[in-house]
Amino acid sequence: ITNILNNSNINSKQIIATSLILTNDHFGSADFLPGQSQQKAKRILTPIVKKGIVPVVTGFIGSTIDGKTTTLGRGGSDYTAAILGFCLSAEEIQIWTDVDGIFTSDPKFIKQAKVLSDVSYREASELAAFGAKVLHPRTIRPAVSSGIPVRVLNTFNPSAKGTVIRNRNKEKSHIVAIASKRKITLVTIYSTDMLLNKGFLARVFSIFSKYNISIDLVSVSEVSISASLDNDENLDKAIKELEQFATITTTRSLGMISLIGEKIVNVKNILKQIFSILDNSNIEVKMISLGATDINISLVLPSLEIDKSVNLLHNALIKKGEIL
Repeated sequence: ITNILNNSNINSKQIIATSLILTNDHFGSADFLPGQSQQKAKRILTPIVKKGIVPVVTGFIGSTIDGKTTTLGRGGSDYTAAILGFCLSAEEIQIWTDVDGIFTSDPKFIKQAKVLSDVSYREASELAAFGAKVLHPRTIRPAVSSGIPVRVLNTFNPSAKGTVIRNRNKEKSHIVAIASKRKITLVTIYSTDMLLNKGFLARVFSIFSKYNISIDLVSVSEVSISASLDNDENLDKAIKELEQFATITTTRSLGMISLIGEKIVNVKNILKQIFSILDNSNIEVKMISLGATDINISLVLPSLEIDKSVNLLHNALIKKGEIL
């Protein structure tokens, strides 16, 4: 890339990211160290930019304090861009992808999906965490901490305006987008020992953590816990430990839909509307979670009903631009 730019009379210089980005030693999914990285980036990149030279920085890698190369994991190149934008206090961070921006839903499955002109940091984070594949959840963290807008653009359609992710306050709450996962596993943990037992949840979650199992949604009653997982690679090992003190039920062939929008949880009758739409098509909801914030309503449904459900909800709550 540096040679192409130089041959096109654009003065550029190759920079290896290990000389700029310092990380912890979590090899394979390292996180950057803000203070140290900022110092190195400013010292090395600022003079180059001031001379009118375009720095071309390798993505995906960093270095520990003692000089060992680390990788930033999935979405690492976009994460690199966000880190450098943070370190240099950029006016805007641009992420160039193969789509026109962030859509109201996956355009591969929802024909009516449209590009969003802007979303909040929280909305973008929730969409990334619950199935939207445009950005990895870690990508925008550096931008959020410094309030730098992130613009998602299309490499193959550079004239498209894309989607801007930024701080914004909305007077009215509405569903901005619907994300989905088509393959999750629901684990139900039942034990009468839960009742008035301090530390039971911690014990359960420590077992999931031990086997590197990430939990999406959680629903808790007095004697049971239901948790949805999108990665059950080591689940059998975890279940063996859980069965020492609880009865475990595992249900597969499920999917998840997440409706995202600032403060939608607080909207009157929103749950009634959602359940009415699904009930009219005889679609059974296996689990619902409102999350710890007011921005996400997630539903667990049979996998075979995911596409149909997303279409129904999208057409009723987004396509018409309805403000709830």
